[in-house]
Amino acid sequence: MNFPAKLKSLRKEKGLTQEELASAIHVSRTLISKYENGAVEPTRENAELLAQFFGIKLSELLDQDDVAHLALKRSDAGEITNRVINILAVIISVISTILAFVPCVIVRKYIYNGEPGCLPAVSYVNFSPLEITLSNGNRFVLIYLIVAIATIVLALLCLFLPKYKWLRITSYIIFGISVFLLLAAIISVISCASSNLYDYL
Repeated sequence: MNFPAKLKSLRKEKGLTQEELASAIHVSRTLISKYENGAVEPTRENAELLAQFFGIKLSELLDQDDVAHLALKRSDAGEITNRVINILAVIISVISTILAFVPCVIVRKYIYNGEPGCLPAVSYVNFSPLEITLSNGNRFVLIYLIVAIATIVLALLCLFLPKYKWLRITSYIIFGISVFLLLAAIISVISCASSNLYDYL
């Protein structure tokens, strides 16, 4: 007996309407109707709720093919999520690494000619976030760049070697650290610019 027929049979054995069953597992009556008509396949979570409600094992509610199909769907969803996270990690890390070398901080320099009462001439010099922080003895941007490169390498490895769970966990940890360091690096650039009367774009 397939899932739709089994669900309908179990519901009728308990003398429940579709509305009552839906209320018991906190879903809509329409969804129960679709399950019984075979129009929609249950999620693993809902299938487990139904099995628990009827006091049977999941394998008794679903046949072998259904169980395998649900496991495959869950696996596919997890795989897509992992790929999206790793692609985002690579994009964010690559863009921020490039921006660290772009001269987007403008240093305002005053040039005095030595004559009393004369206003100084102003010149502007562009520096990259890495240069401006290192020139102020701040190494947050440099540290971030090292971690960002590690993030890129690990994320790319996860995309090409998705089987290794330890690699994925390590990648997530390093990406989390890199996000924290990126925020610290941005604050450092702004702090260095402010303390030296720099304008930044």
